[in-house]
Order: sequence, then structure tokens, then C-alpha cells
Amino acid sequence: MKKMSRILAMLLAVCMLLGALSACGSSAASAAAESEAEAASTEAAAEEAPAEEAAPAEAADDAASAAEPAAEGEAVAWPANPLGNVDLPLCDEETTITMWMGVNPNVLAITEDIGNDCVIWNELAERTGVRVEFTAVNPDSQSEKFNLLIAGGDLTDVISNATSMYTNGGEAAIADEIIIDHLPYLTEELTPQICKLMEQYPDAIENALTDSGWLAGMPQFSMQTEGSDTFGPMIREDWLDELGLEVPETYDELYEVLVAFRDQMGADAPLALSYAGTGINNGMLKGYGIYGMVAESSESGQPFYQVDDQVQFGCIQPEFKEYLSMIHQWYEEGLLWSDFMSATDIQNPQTDMILAGRTGVFYAEVTFIATLAKTSDEEDFSLLPVADFVPNEGDTIPFGAESEYTASTPWSITVDCEDPELVMQWCNYFYTDEGATLCNYGIEGESFEYGEDGAPVLTDLVLNNPDMSTTVALFMYCMDRGPFYRDENREQSGYTPNQKIASDTWQSNLVVGRGLGSTTLNTEESDAINVVYGDIKTYVEEEVLKFITGSRDLDTFDSFVSDIEAMDIDLVLEQYQEAYERYLSGEEVVEEQGDPGPPPDDAAPPA
Repeated sequence: MKKMSRILAMLLAVCMLLGALSACGSSAASAAAESEAEAASTEAAAEEAPAEEAAPAEAADDAASAAEPAAEGEAVAWPANPLGNVDLPLCDEETTITMWMGVNPNVLAITEDIGNDCVIWNELAERTGVRVEFTAVNPDSQSEKFNLLIAGGDLTDVISNATSMYTNGGEAAIADEIIIDHLPYLTEELTPQICKLMEQYPDAIENALTDSGWLAGMPQFSMQTEGSDTFGPMIREDWLDELGLEVPETYDELYEVLVAFRDQMGADAPLALSYAGTGINNGMLKGYGIYGMVAESSESGQPFYQVDDQVQFGCIQPEFKEYLSMIHQWYEEGLLWSDFMSATDIQNPQTDMILAGRTGVFYAEVTFIATLAKTSDEEDFSLLPVADFVPNEGDTIPFGAESEYTASTPWSITVDCEDPELVMQWCNYFYTDEGATLCNYGIEGESFEYGEDGAPVLTDLVLNNPDMSTTVALFMYCMDRGPFYRDENREQSGYTPNQKIASDTWQSNLVVGRGLGSTTLNTEESDAINVVYGDIKTYVEEEVLKFITGSRDLDTFDSFVSDIEAMDIDLVLEQYQEAYERYLSGEEVVEEQGDPGPPPDDAAPPA
């Protein structure tokens, strides 16, 4: 954990002080004072407060209980951890901000005018006075277009997933003056609701900081403190039943199932993978205890991990050769989709092939379990989530996530934004009780209704829309992803039994062991890696495809490793090792350069 407590303590102190003093300040601050009284720290504050605020530990317990179902007949307040509201609109005249965003191609098939055709963005503009003009790009070309955006120098006000797409992440993006440090903008005046969550969960922001103590994006908190998995492998359950086969656990068992799907069900692409050949987030590979994907995607993961606290590069390990040998054999036998290298959209499965009965095992988001069953012409069509595969029965995979409640940073304000204060106020609205309801569920009477327990429930417009999948409907009527107070359970009101077991299934054989935690590179390390790693990634990506398809013999794997070593992978590993050891020791890193982007005049500067 990074030792940035001193900075955060100062910010939290400012939040609490401004909360006590700014009864007639900005609209955000005054509304926050009305919605929830601050804890009494002086006699005057005690007189103003109608009720004493719960201690952070108690509030954290209350928030965690949001994931627990209410007893039958018991009324439920939603959200379980109310944060209050703010005065609207946020500005006197409607203001337009620009945003660059990679958008699901199934959404782009319906509209490219996101700001006008999606209900959520029109409603947000009406309420807040902030309208968004989108540059929407297809994930197939997202990486290339992002690089062009950065190289062109004409940045939008906000960029989605900048921290995952920029080389070496948010630390480097701030140091290179692409995005701003958002931490100084988390003040009671601008973001009162977010400040309340910072008080309740002080580690959540701390864990999201870069090594220099910067926050690389607008924060996203979840209402539930326990993590869940929404992507993973799934299999045609109806085919298993028809063939009398058990759910495969090991690679050998999966092989037998794929052969049966090919020979008895007529599937010509029994297993469908994306062009990286390793499954989403290394899912098909990590049963070997390594990472190895180098694909350009926010869903890809990276090939770095650690064994006994020594950072490793998975692509040069003997286990990677074993994996490639297995996948090559499956490719040669017609068990792996022959055109897998064309699947550059890692987020979405090949739905046409699945519905045509060509594919029986693939990786996808949990929503596809229901949407594909609904779309299929086969009456008994059924998908079952399965755990990632392992070499031997009972094996575990050492890449389980550490259970830290951490804010993510999905959207970043760029240095070209003229009014970052307004954008942060806009983001804070997503954390108000009204804003969180809108972002999670959309408009009452349209995309949601209140249930008997007082909690919002998505309607069939989202869950069973005949014209679009649930994933697309969430984008059109709600906020699918972004820096808002996200209810991770919102889709579960319409989940099928197989969807309800998906997250637990995908986590069932994962254990903590070889991950790198929240290791981040500092600017010096990033600069050193940039000199050589781009060429290494390109080489690995090209050669892995050759190994799988057989255009390069696996007998040359040692030569492949030697080539990577000659390209100075040891330099890259040294930088990651230093960063990982810094993470383990909790050492604070302070860069020489100042923070790009001016903070608000009354914000506490970083210590």
C-alpha cells in the first residue's frame, strides 16, 4: 500500500473544515450541508447538525451491508449509504464538454451520436447543465486512434480509459502533461459526496494513487465493498447435457469436450478465442501459473507477475511453451476457431458463430448468458459459466485479486480542459442520491421501477429488450461504466440462475499468490521501459500467432526467448522489480516536477 496518508489526511481535513464553514458557499457545498449533517467537532457545529454522523467504521459497515438482501417484508432504503444531493443546475448557462470514448460496437451499430441518442446523457444535460459531445471509437481501432489523438495534441476535455491505454499508465500520462492530477480537486466545495466516501474509506483513494501520489482520473466507487467478476469462460450447457458430459475442469477434460463438440455437435470452431490467443485477462493461460498476453486492449492484462517476490515475464517461461504447444495442437485439430486472429474485439464474443452452433466454449460478459439464450432459435439453448481451466483436478490459479476496496479511475480530465472544476462537480453529481439513481437505473417509469422493498429494479426495457442486449440497453438508458457510485448488483434483479452463480464460479479456483498488487511505475522507470518494450510487445504478438498457427515451429521457442532477451527484457524486468519492491515496502515516491493542471484556489496543495 502506498504511504500517501499525509496527503490524504490533509485533503480530508480540508473537506471537513470547509464542510463546517461553507454553509453559504457554492451550490454543491450548501446542498451537501442540507442533505447530511457533519459530525460535531465544535459546539457551533453541534448546534447546526440535526443528527450525528456515523463514525467511519460504522458507516463502512452500513455500506457493506448494501450487498446483503433484506429479510422478507423488510423495507430497504436505497442507496444503503445515502450521500445527499446538490443544488442544480451546476452552471448558469449550458456548458458543453468533449469526451473521447471507446464504445461497444453493438452500440455503434445503433447510433454514433451518443450524446443525443442515449437517454442518460440527455437527462444528465437537462439536470446538470453540462452536455457531452462524444468522439466515439470502435474498440477494433481504439488503440490506434488513441495514439493519433495523443500525437495530434488536440485533446478532448475527458478521455475514457486513458490510464489503461497510455503507455505505462496514469503516472506517465500526468508526467507527460496529457491528463491532470485529479487529487487536488477532491474538495468539500467541488466534490462533497466523494469526500464523504473518502472519510468512510480512506484507503480507497490511497490505493488508487500513482507512485508520485497523483490521482490519474475521476474516481469510481462501488456501493458493494466485495469485488465480483463479470467476465469469464462459458460453455454450451445444453450440449453437455445432450452428450452426457461433465463440466470440464482441466485442460485434458476440456480437450475431450471440444472433440465431442466438433464430432458430435458439428461445431467447426468449438473453442473461440480473441486474436491474442490467451482468453480475456489471460484466462485460458493462467491455469499454467503465468501471464502472457501482450494484446493492445483494456481487457487484456499484461504478461508481468511475480514468483517469490521476483517479477517475471511470462512469455519467456517454459510454461508458456507448454501452453502454446497445447493451443497449437487444438488449432491443428480444428478445435480452435481457425480465424481467431481476426477477433480484435476482446470485449464481445462471436455471437453469430455461437448462435449458428459453430462454437461451444468462449469468453464473454455475464449478460451474454441470458441475451444469447433469448436470441437463439434453439429452444434448449443454455450457457453455463465455468471456472478457468487448470492442468490437474483441484489445482488453483494464483492470480486472485487482493481484497482491497479501491477506487478506479475510468475517465481522466486532460490538460486541455478549460474548466476542470466544473467537470469534477459534474462527476460528483454521479454520487448524489439522485445522480446515483439516474446513473445506475436511468429514469423511473422507463428503465426502472421501485420494488416493494423501496429499491430500484430495472425493467424489461433494459433486461429483456427485444431489439438489443442488456449490455447495450444499459449503455443507452443508464451509465454502463464510468466514475459513478456504482451498484454492482443492479443487473441481478433480472439474472437467470446461471448468471447468479457466474461470479462465484469464476472466482472459485482463484487464490492470491502471484499478482503485483497495485504496483505502478514512476516516470523514470516508464521512460526506461519505453525505449525497448514497444518492440518487444510487437515481436511477441507476431510470433505467438505464428506458433499457434504453425507457421513457426515450437522447436524454435528457445530462439524466441533469446531474441526477447537480446531486446533487453531484463531492463524492463528491473524497472518492474524496483516498482514492485517499492509497493511491498510502502515507500512514498515524490517526483521533482510539479502537478500538471492548476488546482482550485482554495484546495490544499499536495504535501
